[in-house]
Amino acid sequence: MAHIENIETVIIDLAALDLMPESVARENAVLAVSIADEKLRVIIPTDDSQNDVIKKINILFPQIRLQIDTATRVEIEEAIEFHYPAKYSTIDNCKPEYQFKCPKRWYELTRTEQKYERHCSQCNRKVFLCRNIDEMNQHAAKGDCVAFLDDDSDKEVMGLLLFDNNS
Repeated sequence: MAHIENIETVIIDLAALDLMPESVARENAVLAVSIADEKLRVIIPTDDSQNDVIKKINILFPQIRLQIDTATRVEIEEAIEFHYPAKYSTIDNCKPEYQFKCPKRWYELTRTEQKYERHCSQCNRKVFLCRNIDEMNQHAAKGDCVAFLDDDSDKEVMGLLLFDNNS
């Protein structure tokens, strides 16, 4: 069991997030990191809940071996809050010559030093993960590419964003 000092440096595999139900992740503060060779790597809190969390995961996935790392509960909860909505986001507002929604997903983009910014190799632009409509509109006004999940409807915002400078 290794302790992760900075959870933001951990690369999260979308397949692992898909395997771990979001409700389980939130309820138990467990972040699925990767799945390979029937081994699931998870990060669990460094507190008294460790044994209970391990038991629950083993009940959920009896055929999968666990590789367990630890981090603070706060860091895990922040990572869950970031990664689960991000996995459903799409990228919109590509260059005008792209008149269709971006075929890429947030997790397919190259990480940058900024938590809410990635690089798209297809259009060679920065993409900003927006957490609310105001952020999305600010980036759209600048002509930035954005990835966004509408929390009100739990639906992805799709297509090229148009920004009315008069509003």
